[in-house]
Amino acid sequence: MNVFDKFTNHSKKALETAYLFAEKFNRAIDIEHILLGIAKEKGSIGYDILRKTHSNSTIAERIISQAKNKKPGKKKIKPVFALSAIAAIERAALLASVHTHPYIGTEHILFSILSYGDEKIQELFQKEHIDIKEIKNRIELVF
Repeated sequence: MNVFDKFTNHSKKALETAYLFAEKFNRAIDIEHILLGIAKEKGSIGYDILRKTHSNSTIAERIISQAKNKKPGKKKIKPVFALSAIAAIERAALLASVHTHPYIGTEHILFSILSYGDEKIQELFQKEHIDIKEIKNRIELVF
């Protein structure tokens, strides 16, 4: 069985968005790309939670802006998951399992990303005055 079979359609689409974004800018798929995918995946629980905290469009705009300011890699590559992204996905799967959820949703991935303590993510949220704890509290209500 493929591990991605346990992902919801929204989670798969968020990861696909992350892949396409990384491919466009010739980068590895990192957690901010996955966060972008969630912030753009309308109808998903992760999207709705970010929207309720007025942070999904702000986060998406900031990530896109940062990517445009970086020079793309010189050689065209097929995007692969960075170690931090793999770790976030593994934690999301574990989180879903702990809560006996038969699926891995955008809420699991979002919680995992926010719990990781990645400096880039922390800085992104700080610059936009977005409270990570508030978002995590809202996600915990879903669990």
